[in-house]
Amino acid sequence: MPRTELLGAIAYPVALDGTDREFTRFYMRHNRQWVQQEFDSDIVSVCYAPEGRERGWWLLGKRGDVHSLTSAGRLSERIPEAGTGPGRPGYVKKIRVIGGLITACGYRRQVYQRRNDRWVAMAGEIAASRSEVGYCFNDIDGSSESDIYAVGNRGEIFHFDGKRWSECDSGTNVHLEGVACLGDSVVVAGRDGVVLLGNHNGFASIGPATAELNFWDVAVYRGRIFVSASAGVFEIGPAPAFDFTPAPLPRHVGYKLATAPEHLLSIGTHQIFSYDGRSAEEIVCPDNA
Repeated sequence: MPRTELLGAIAYPVALDGTDREFTRFYMRHNRQWVQQEFDSDIVSVCYAPEGRERGWWLLGKRGDVHSLTSAGRLSERIPEAGTGPGRPGYVKKIRVIGGLITACGYRRQVYQRRNDRWVAMAGEIAASRSEVGYCFNDIDGSSESDIYAVGNRGEIFHFDGKRWSECDSGTNVHLEGVACLGDSVVVAGRDGVVLLGNHNGFASIGPATAELNFWDVAVYRGRIFVSASAGVFEIGPAPAFDFTPAPLPRHVGYKLATAPEHLLSIGTHQIFSYDGRSAEEIVCPDNA
């Protein structure tokens, strides 16, 4: 996840492939200098809180552990209801700052916000019960506390207006993996080439809709829509044509996308590329050099 002068990326050493060890290395880059922190946890998502007492990096472990790197130092805490075990809903998957609040989502439609140093469950009646399987919020984003979208498995899109959740008609039943704000709308991307544009009033398909492509993330950079897939990063042009073309980045295995005011970043399985609207530059992690 980037900021104007910062880059943060979570990584898993190849040497641990095939083992059960839960371990993550978090890389931070500032003014082309790299530092790293190690965690005995499967970190699944990271965000940067830009202001206030929470200013700094926030990392989410799949079992509900949350780690922060701020002016207070390195601290760890836990989302009380999240994680696995008796009576618990399962793993969490995503952490973001929405409307100034750190927000997380995950399996069985879990949604939490961090308020006054406490994690508060906010899914309410839409949270899936223990007997309901297969439901999961894979991503969450919004323009404010009263305009939040959570997307997930089985084509689910839910909107939060600050008081209650309502389900949106996505027109698909494929797993949706990413959501990003675009003006008063959001762009949603998922499996089988699905890309949707719209809001709680309705969504329209603007993607290639092909089983040959699964999109893992979506980002809006300077008003332009980008989606990532194992086959690379692609751009979806403006209305009405919504042309689908390879993005102006070197070919690589795409996975996560992130934006800063000056850059779009594509964080793949082994490579990171930065795009400034004109040209792309590879950012080489020292352990991959």
